[in-house]
Parts: sequence; C-alpha cells; structure tokens
Amino acid sequence: MRILEPAPPSKRGPASGLRPRVVAAALAVLVLLQGCTLVGHLVPGEHAPDPEAWVHYEEVQRYYQSSALSKEPGLWAEKFPQYADVPGIWIGGRFTDPGERATAPVPDDFWEQMVLVVGEDEVSRLGAEANDGGSPIDDAALREDVVGSLESELPACESGWQSVSVTESDLSTPTGKVLNLAVGCPGGVRIVIGTHSQ
Repeated sequence: MRILEPAPPSKRGPASGLRPRVVAAALAVLVLLQGCTLVGHLVPGEHAPDPEAWVHYEEVQRYYQSSALSKEPGLWAEKFPQYADVPGIWIGGRFTDPGERATAPVPDDFWEQMVLVVGEDEVSRLGAEANDGGSPIDDAALREDVVGSLESELPACESGWQSVSVTESDLSTPTGKVLNLAVGCPGGVRIVIGTHSQ
C-alpha cells in the first residue's frame, strides 16, 4: 500500500490568493469611471442624454418631443372631420414635466397644435364668421405661443394673422378638448389651431 505524503505548503503566502480578486475589482472600478466619462462626466442623479428626450418650451410651459411632429391627417381628422382631406402638420405634448411625474398623467395634461392648409376661400369664410369680426393677431405673439418645432413650419403671413371662427362646436366628439388658439392668414391658405384637454 502506497502512503501519500502531504503536499508541501504554498510559497505564495496566505494573502496571495486575494491578489487576483483585488486586481479584478480595481479594473471594474476603472471601467466604470471611464464609462461615466464617455457619457459626459455624469454625476450621481444624472442620466446620459436621450435623443428622444422631452423639450421644455418655456415661453408657454409645454413639453414635447421633436419626433412627435407629424403630417398624418388622422391626428386632426378625428377632431375636425371637415378637414380630414387637407394637408397639415401636427404636434402634441404635455404641460407637466414627464420626467418628474410619478403617476399616470391626468386628462388635462395634454395639448396639441396644428397648422392646416384649408385653402384661401375657407380662411376667408372662417375669418368673416368669427365672433370678433376677425380681430388681428400679432405675428410675434402667435409665434411665441406655437411650440418651436411647429413654428419652423409656419410661414410668414404678409397680410397679418386674424382670429377665425373655429370653435369647440366644430369638434366632432365630446372628448373634453378646449380650443385655445384659432387663427388664419387672410389671403393665405392656412389656419392654426391649438387645443388642450380639460
């Protein structure tokens, strides 16, 4: 019978087994620090820039995403079926900061704005039927009220903007929408409409 002799003691010492783990931990910390540098020197509580982040339009305290800008007629045809076949551009968003709202948004948090190409005759009719007789609307004031992404799609109105007769009664369904903007360009072909939920 062969008697096995005990293995000789390790020459690496009791602490030498920890060295690989210490080195691995140090490398992990280094990689983490480099990752923070790559996203712009992040500090606790910050997040990397999000290309789909909400834009805060401070002039009217509204939030929107640039990617929400759309030329899909269904976005306004549901509310204004008489304009279902006209071209236009639409954008919508929220009044509150989406990044801070912990619970689901309440119904009155939503707004939308649109520029519709309805034709010169329709603009003239809507202006003539306005309750205030088509009062003039300052171009600068209008552009301040329209969010940035939509404003860039809004051409100048040489004759000056005026109020038009689009009202809540023109909304196709009782969706709780309230009109807060309805202007047109006399001699032009466009109207600008804004609504919000209540």
